[in-house]
Amino acid sequence: MAHILIAEKDEPVAKWLRRELALLGHTCRVAGDAQQAQALSHSEAFDLVLADAAMQELALAHTLLVGTKTAMNRRFGKGPHPVYIARPLQSADFRAHIDEALMRTCGDEVPVQVGPCRVDLAHHRVLVNGAAVALTPQEYAVLAALTRHRGEAMSREMLLRLAWGYDVGGDTRTVDVHIQKLRKKLHLGGCIQTVYKFGYRLNA
Repeated sequence: MAHILIAEKDEPVAKWLRRELALLGHTCRVAGDAQQAQALSHSEAFDLVLADAAMQELALAHTLLVGTKTAMNRRFGKGPHPVYIARPLQSADFRAHIDEALMRTCGDEVPVQVGPCRVDLAHHRVLVNGAAVALTPQEYAVLAALTRHRGEAMSREMLLRLAWGYDVGGDTRTVDVHIQKLRKKLHLGGCIQTVYKFGYRLNA
């Protein structure tokens, strides 16, 4: 998984970030100020930097800012500004942000074998018993989200966000429909597990 630098002066926030990233399987280093973050960035290779908005002067590559919308508007104005994670932090939303950011900076992982299905995200290809299977864009988006978070229980709302881009208000029933299609097309009835009253988990 990824190696991530956390540049955060607030110790409880840094601890929360580190715990969430560890649950996703990532390794982390924590810097309490900009000087320490710069020093770590010169001695280690990081896939992503999570920085407090106050440390934006770091000017490090692949930086995702953490701060309130009010602080961001005050610092950067109401126009376009660097990508950031808004406080208060929520686990599902945070994990979706990390997933999206790492996809932009690191690309996809090696192919993943799920039952009879081989998911090759790097080449946008899905095989079942060695034969290519055609999926609709949304079917593929749901499968890709499940694959990147395999082993993790994902809510229907999180799948809507990752596969359709809906933050709120999307109809979660469409997730159920696409899951049924994936199970049938890819013979994954035993691999895509229903999490009661929550969502789904891909067991790879």
